[in-house]
Amino acid sequence: MGCLLVLRGQIEHRERAKQLIDFSGLRFGKITPTDIDGMIEYKGKAFVYYELKYLNAPVPFGQKIAFEQSVKSHIEAGRQAIVMIVEHEVHDCDEDIMANDCLVREFYQNPKEGWVLPTISITAFDLTQQFLNQV
Repeated sequence: MGCLLVLRGQIEHRERAKQLIDFSGLRFGKITPTDIDGMIEYKGKAFVYYELKYLNAPVPFGQKIAFEQSVKSHIEAGRQAIVMIVEHEVHDCDEDIMANDCLVREFYQNPKEGWVLPTISITAFDLTQQFLNQV
């Protein structure tokens, strides 16, 4: 039985990736876990979080708070961090979403500035590259 070569970042176990995770049993008061669609740890110096949404789907209030607190914690520890809310328009649920091409709807990097709307159309890849270049 051979091993399939999978490129970094590609979906390795497609059938497993389709399984939904029910966090309802992990309830602590009003708090339940939130999921994160993607994360990069960069050389112990910076962290990038991605949350992908279909078109204008809202980000739950609790999830935004969790992201904000994560960024704040990284900054207090002497690291840099950014959270990007990115949108896709892939209507067919059997079609893959290419995260690098998704447009950034808003991002959070500095608690003093809050959530920022990009002034230009920018992809998740391009904003990530800009962020990592400054680290």
